[in-house]
Amino acid sequence: MALFDKFRRTPQPTKAENKSQANNNLNKLTSALRRDSVQVEDTTNPSAPLIPAFDPNAYDDELSIPSLSPEASMYKTERIMVDGQEMFFDRSKLYNIEDEILALVDPKFAKEQILIPVERHGNVITVLCASKQSQRVAEHILSGQHKSLQFKFIFSTEEIIQSAIECHYLRRDLRINEEQRTERYRQLSSQIKQVATERRQRKHLVFSTGSRQFSHNDSALRELIENLLCDGHWARATDIDIDLFHLDPKSGGYEKSRELMVCRIRVDGEYQTIHEEPMELEKYERIPQVLKIYAGLDPNNTWDGQSGVIRPTLTYATRESPVEFRVNFIPGGDDRGESISIRLQEKDNFVFTLDKIGLLPFQEEIFHDEMMMLTDGMIVFCGPVNKGKNTTMVCLIKEFQQKFSTKKIVTVEDPPEFNLPYVTQIGVSRKRVDENSGNGEKRGFHYYLTHILRHNPDIIVIGEVREPEPAQMAIETAGIGHLVLTTMHTSNTIESIDRLRNFAIENYKIAGSLKFVVAQRLVKRICSECTRVPDDELPKIPRLQEYIEKISWNYQIQFIKGSGYNARGQECMVCRGTGFHGRVGIYEVLQITRQIRSLINQSATPDQVREQALKQGFRSLWSIGLERVLLGDTTLGQIIYHIGRPDPYLEGLPEEIDIDT
Repeated sequence: MALFDKFRRTPQPTKAENKSQANNNLNKLTSALRRDSVQVEDTTNPSAPLIPAFDPNAYDDELSIPSLSPEASMYKTERIMVDGQEMFFDRSKLYNIEDEILALVDPKFAKEQILIPVERHGNVITVLCASKQSQRVAEHILSGQHKSLQFKFIFSTEEIIQSAIECHYLRRDLRINEEQRTERYRQLSSQIKQVATERRQRKHLVFSTGSRQFSHNDSALRELIENLLCDGHWARATDIDIDLFHLDPKSGGYEKSRELMVCRIRVDGEYQTIHEEPMELEKYERIPQVLKIYAGLDPNNTWDGQSGVIRPTLTYATRESPVEFRVNFIPGGDDRGESISIRLQEKDNFVFTLDKIGLLPFQEEIFHDEMMMLTDGMIVFCGPVNKGKNTTMVCLIKEFQQKFSTKKIVTVEDPPEFNLPYVTQIGVSRKRVDENSGNGEKRGFHYYLTHILRHNPDIIVIGEVREPEPAQMAIETAGIGHLVLTTMHTSNTIESIDRLRNFAIENYKIAGSLKFVVAQRLVKRICSECTRVPDDELPKIPRLQEYIEKISWNYQIQFIKGSGYNARGQECMVCRGTGFHGRVGIYEVLQITRQIRSLINQSATPDQVREQALKQGFRSLWSIGLERVLLGDTTLGQIIYHIGRPDPYLEGLPEEIDIDT
């Protein structure tokens, strides 16, 4: 079908003319349109006509043609001027111009002059324009650019041409951008796959084994161990666990019992299996022996638990960086082999600061304006294992270094986790060895604290308080003019006061020395690269609205999660479709005020201390976690999983009154 239906328009009847004459004119026009639609039906689907049946009641006063239904609106005709004569053409074809024709006119020039090429017959290009001035400019420009072509100009309204320009050139630009993004995404995917394939050839560990030698049969095991450590480092793992499991033929579906070596890693607080391999006990026992040689431990001692540190150099392409693997071995019995746990730590890659660990603005003010101004006393960081207590403490130490560079800082750790420049770091894992017997005795925190005081430090950092003796020394040290930072394994800030009492420390010493207690958890953060959708898996929390009102939330209440897909609808490559990437800290800060100090001296119960703290504006882990959920950083399920369900009494909500009773 030709683009333009060249039939002369029937003159519009005047108001004085008979209505029957107008209907006759309409019928003629409708017949022409139907003849045109028959040609379309021959090339498409005969059962679906493009032009509906004529309805005499539907009348378009402007063009004197019937108004078409919404289904056929895209085929509505338009007026144009060709050689001074008024013609009709099918609007639908104006929006289906070939790209080769559009490429003849620059998009910017087309938008400025309000014109668009619409059709080509041989060397003749038909251009639709809005004015004679545009025609003259286009004839001069286009004839010079395309000397082998001829241009024929027809006229229409600016509205029609602008609509076609926006449709075609905008769609063309979007399509080009989409093709570029698709090609870029394909290249990135190819690069990532290539890196994943080649990382074991390019990324390797260089170990220092001293004078110890390996047997000739250990080369395959050493390669396996190196690959597992590299894979764990590649996946941002914090822990690598290697175990040997005995599979029962009945439960495992095997013909006979077998041993399976399983390597699991912990990423963002959750375990993932990265390697499984059938392995006999005799071969598996060589894995801990190789790791012990790397760590400088006794490889023949399989009946005692051992801990050590492996400090290889990670070489990736031309970049080298020291890493640290803290290994621990637990005897599993004669038929189980040793259980291996490895903690990963990059020595020169500590990038955290107080403003990046997840503190809310009012908590940052407490850290900067209150804690940083302390000259003595004790600050305790508490929480379960692997919840970032040491990381938070190191962030505070670095802040002290930046603001008070003249202060001397000494740390006692088992062993030191982070390399801190200009900080005296002491590891307590050293042993005093008897030259005659070869036996050694491990020196605890209290041994080093006794000698550290003679160095007159301003700030003393104790890696962990687990026993009464170092706890008592830490409290006494904090009471004689030193600032002491330490960690404890308690679930919240209020329980830390009771834990100090359990170490047989008097109430007046606790009240006089303790300044702040910080409890924390780490929850998975919603991936920033994923599209976010409403969270439809909310756990049922009674009185949730009251908890939200308790934190004075004045913004929109919404619970969202990461979909695991990016804006293109493809699986997110950052979080691997999980919807989470990285972790964010949830912090509970208890300041020991004068009122709380008085309660501690009176041996008050934890409930009494909490009640007084709530009156002073104390915020619990649950309330801070709920605010993080409303801010869109994590999900409510993560808060429940890591912190637990809230207790209305502990959160300071009024008791519900049962009307029936």
